[in-house]
Amino acid sequence: MSPGVVAKDWEITPEAPIGVQIICAIQGVHPNSLGTTWEQNTAFSTPLYPTNSQARLFYRSQTKPEQKHIAQALTFELSKVETAAIRFRMLGHLAWIDETLAEQVTRGLGAEGRAEKVTPAREPIDLEPSPALSLYSRKQPTLEGRKVGILLGAGFDAKAKKDLLAQLEKEKATNALVSSKVQGEEDSEGTLQPGDMALRGAPSVLFDAVVVLSGPRGDKELAQNPNAVSFLMDAFRHCKAIAWSGIPLLAAKAANLQPGGGLIKLDGKDSLTDFIAAARKSRFWERESETPDIV
Repeated sequence: MSPGVVAKDWEITPEAPIGVQIICAIQGVHPNSLGTTWEQNTAFSTPLYPTNSQARLFYRSQTKPEQKHIAQALTFELSKVETAAIRFRMLGHLAWIDETLAEQVTRGLGAEGRAEKVTPAREPIDLEPSPALSLYSRKQPTLEGRKVGILLGAGFDAKAKKDLLAQLEKEKATNALVSSKVQGEEDSEGTLQPGDMALRGAPSVLFDAVVVLSGPRGDKELAQNPNAVSFLMDAFRHCKAIAWSGIPLLAAKAANLQPGGGLIKLDGKDSLTDFIAAARKSRFWERESETPDIV
């Protein structure tokens, strides 16, 4: 946005930094209402002054999962900083952005009571949260353009696969048939069904949702295959929609999968409908369990 753009019946002042201009346009407030100096709004303009109003607005405009991920990211990155004084100063900055955020990162670093006390040029201004700054709050449930990974085990039900592919096509989603060997896998009738990808080169991180279809023999083989176990465990940890059929051994070994929270056991038409609805949603953040005592 360039100086001179009119928004909400006032002209954006050319003195305002571009970031402040954008925030003001989103919020519908005049830059002059933020004060006569910009130290309180610019990001770390000097080592002594923390990010204040803009950073606070951005953080408080996020959904709870996004706020959690911000805390996790800050903890991860600051854990790589070798100079303790820098970590402590950053914690002092975070306290001015949001106290809860600062507390979470402090616990994650194990630095309770070590945050440096910093004084901003101006105290931050509380602005009305803006949903436009959040990605998750604007996301609409859909499978269009998304990719579903379908892991096949020996003896799987060919009809279940056919029904699943038909539903995915209706949703305008793409899919990849994954098998232990790229040549494919035999269904319950002994017919070799071609595959698209070999399991060892197709981790579940490549897909937006995953399905595992197998028979008893395939279940036993997959449960002994670390790539198959990782396929399900990673999808579970990443809070993706998961559907499965005929894998009691693999399900128990991988993540003790039980129906609920985006976890669908395929046992009929209704369960397939449930999976499609879950896959549209994409992520089930309530399953997130990393560092539960911290963030």
